[in-house]
Amino acid sequence: MESLSLTDIDKGGKRWKLTAAKAEYLKNRDEIRIQDISLEFYGPGQEIVYLQAQAGLVNPKKGELALQGEVMLKRGDLTIRTAEVRYLPSERALVAPEEVVLETPRTQVSGKDLYLDLTKKRLLLKQHRMTTLKLEKGLL
Repeated sequence: MESLSLTDIDKGGKRWKLTAAKAEYLKNRDEIRIQDISLEFYGPGQEIVYLQAQAGLVNPKKGELALQGEVMLKRGDLTIRTAEVRYLPSERALVAPEEVVLETPRTQVSGKDLYLDLTKKRLLLKQHRMTTLKLEKGLL
């Protein structure tokens, strides 16, 4: 395949929409190897989490995703960067087991083992390493 577009729908509602510039179907594993990936995860209240990654695997039958290579998630002014993310469809959650950096215009938090619950709009960083506050001139 040259490119790919998939949408996961459950109970009449969109869960996610994926586009990839390159795709290769792996028949023996019911998976598709994908590259240059853009994803939109749909949450409650029409909220969208945007994700970009270099490469990954998708199992369209199970709705599972494994993404890697400069993964970037964006929601509002929050940006999350990591090397690897897995989507757990049964939990509607994204998991990043390795080093992650969360950044807003005024804060940067780094650590490992991130769990992002898309339905409850909650994230948990299980291993916190460092928090940096970006102060404006004159605040201290």
